Amino acid sequence: MNCYPSLTADTPEQSAEYFRLASKMLVSNNLTLNAINFCLFYAYVTGRDPQLTKRLGQILESDSSLTEDMATSLLEQYICQGNQAKLEDLSQDFLQIVVRMMNSLVRLAEKTSKSSQRMEVCADQLSNIEQLDAALPIIETVISETRQLSNQTLNLQADLNSAQSEIVSLKDQVTQAQQEASIDMLTGLLNRRGMSQILESFFTNVEESHPQLCLLMADIDHFKAINDRYGHLTGDKVLSRIARILVQQIKGSDSAIRYGGEEFIVLLPETKLSNALIVAENIRNGIGKLVLKQSNTREIMSKITISLGVACYKRDESIESLIDRADKAMYRAKGRGRNKTVLAE
Repeated sequence: MNCYPSLTADTPEQSAEYFRLASKMLVSNNLTLNAINFCLFYAYVTGRDPQLTKRLGQILESDSSLTEDMATSLLEQYICQGNQAKLEDLSQDFLQIVVRMMNSLVRLAEKTSKSSQRMEVCADQLSNIEQLDAALPIIETVISETRQLSNQTLNLQADLNSAQSEIVSLKDQVTQAQQEASIDMLTGLLNRRGMSQILESFFTNVEESHPQLCLLMADIDHFKAINDRYGHLTGDKVLSRIARILVQQIKGSDSAIRYGGEEFIVLLPETKLSNALIVAENIRNGIGKLVLKQSNTREIMSKITISLGVACYKRDESIESLIDRADKAMYRAKGRGRNKTVLAE
């Protein structure tokens, strides 16, 4: 399940080019070179998040200026997904790298300027000398300056290579933070945030492509009674086993989500209603066959069942409406005796 567009590791050459483009955009838009802005524009120039690219592009093309608050909000929404502590840590790490690279460039520029001045002096001196012996000390000065510039260039290249490696490592940490922010730790399924990202992407393109989407809303029957009788650790085990069955019954671009508590959602893009009903029934029957034992007593637990509601996207429908219809269908399934699948109206 792909819960977020991954920031794949780039080669040092690619990282250097992204660094150059991000820095250039900051300058051309009269923006401060700080951690937030650099992280945001670095992600922007990679082009890996279409939603970020679209949103930031709209802001840059408009008459309004990008403020610090706007940049922070965009970075948190699209890159760190609300993980504020991780956002601040990674921002500071990026800033340290940028500052170090910029300082190296400034030092080289200063030394290059001074060397250029000394070279000009040497050139003037050589133009007035007629004897080779008199020219030798000046030539030695030129050679010395050339060597120093060469050494400075090599040192800068080493600094840049080191910084590029650190950027790749930091991007891996960003990817991990994104995944942690979008995944339910108990079941390994997507959480609501991860689901929102998928649905936002779907509804962003829905007017152009008119894709199909079916949504299953599922709720474990009598889950409170399971917790009360067997304990919350056993309840967690039930949730994990049901999550495993959901994953087994989906494929491709399908996604399974722990919506909250004992509620689950399954997203089935490009799926007809008839096939969505088949998936729902396979899930229901698979859960009905579960045989679970308590860890301490080895007592076989009572049968686990689940009620499901199935809704398919209607043109011009909102995300909230789609979820609400599936939710109401699920509650009708419970009202009809539970352990059933009901189609939404």
